[in-house]
Amino acid sequence: MPAGEVSVFIRATGKDESAYTSAVVHDRTKGLEVAGFLSPGFVGAVVGQDGLVPIEMIAAQAAKAL
Repeated sequence: MPAGEVSVFIRATGKDESAYTSAVVHDRTKGLEVAGFLSPGFVGAVVGQDGLVPIEMIAAQAAKAL
């Protein structure tokens, strides 16, 4: 199991909200990674420590589960 902490943020999509494109962002100065995800009713983000948590995998699993 990977070491490190992870936070997951989700919110319901708005009825008039435009399309969302998921992405992965690496902040080398703060040591964080953020992966966005979209499911039929939710938009979310997974935040983890740089390279310690498989955030892309967690985001993909959250998109399927929600």
